[in-house]
Amino acid sequence: MSEHLVYLDSSAIVKRYVQEPSSDTIREKYLKAYSGEVSLACSLWNIGEVLGVFDRARRIGRLSNGDYIIAKRRFLSETKRLIKLGVMIIVP
Repeated sequence: MSEHLVYLDSSAIVKRYVQEPSSDTIREKYLKAYSGEVSLACSLWNIGEVLGVFDRARRIGRLSNGDYIIAKRRFLSETKRLIKLGVMIIVP
């Protein structure tokens, strides 16, 4: 694990999967995690919150059904992958 830890709140995580202002900054953090320069951390609560944000965006028409499914799958699979790589910590 890296010495540098970046804590991500729900709004930061959403920016990884839904294009918003500052999405590029979050993309850089994830790329640095993959290269081992930083470790990422978030709360277990953030996982539920992010899924709720995706669902709400789908219900109000901000995300199509297809985009909702893609965002949800990418988020869950990438989170699992980063945990397995040892560069993401989920705080209970």
